[in-house]
Amino acid sequence: MKLIMTLLVGALTLLPTAKPKIDGYDFKKGEKYELNVIMAQSITQSVMGQEMLTKMNMETTELLEVVDVSGDVFTIKVTGKRRFLKMNMPNGMGETIMNSEGSEAIDKPFSIMVNKSYSMKMNRQGKVLDLIGVDEMVEAMEKELAGTQFAAQSGELLAIYSEDNLKTTMNTQFEIYPEDGKREWGIHNVTVVSNIPVDVSMDMSFKDDQTIYGEGTISMDGDISAMGMNMKAKMNGTQQSIFDLASNGVPTKAQTIQEVSGDLDAMGQKIPMTINTEATTTYVKL
Repeated sequence: MKLIMTLLVGALTLLPTAKPKIDGYDFKKGEKYELNVIMAQSITQSVMGQEMLTKMNMETTELLEVVDVSGDVFTIKVTGKRRFLKMNMPNGMGETIMNSEGSEAIDKPFSIMVNKSYSMKMNRQGKVLDLIGVDEMVEAMEKELAGTQFAAQSGELLAIYSEDNLKTTMNTQFEIYPEDGKREWGIHNVTVVSNIPVDVSMDMSFKDDQTIYGEGTISMDGDISAMGMNMKAKMNGTQQSIFDLASNGVPTKAQTIQEVSGDLDAMGQKIPMTINTEATTTYVKL
């Protein structure tokens, strides 16, 4: 009996540390995926004792094409297919809709972002090693904005496509696997959103052989320059993510919930603010 109990305890001890069945991406050349992101965000601000709520719904669709496989390095072509934003301003101030498929003047910044491509080199863990063709893509977008009402804001509108920011953004989305096959590991990324450095530290683990769970903290501390106004944000919060994995390591669905709160300094006034975000990403093999 003692021997049986010892063996049982030993087996239970080994289970959490056993190498996961899925430990990285296994793309094949020629594969295509439609990547869809749906995000709902609410921003609550307290201005002069009055609470103001802004709601945003954003949707993006991108086509991913595996154009080359060299050992454990994949080259993936990324093409924008659709962008949509719906924003409800606080206190009945109105609604703004921008749609890449629309024909209104306000749709122009989104319409120029579709049917534009760049490529990224990525390893099995999802870490982006290199970006190709980003400068050419941004240059084409700038030309399409020239002569429009958004020409002066092109730098601000296209900041999301700076190489450093784009690489970090794609790492945040794809780099979900550990390098050493562990069942528990950490991930740390720093990106820039609206000119604010956003620091995300996540503790990752396999909930089971086909599910990765992440939980961590977010810190936003820096200056914002938007629409000619300079502001400073200092906020902290939490993030939870869960990834449902297909057998080749590509998530069929990823869900993320963020809650961040703190202060926004604008024109000498400190504005308490809370941002709640829920995002769902799906990968559909074509």
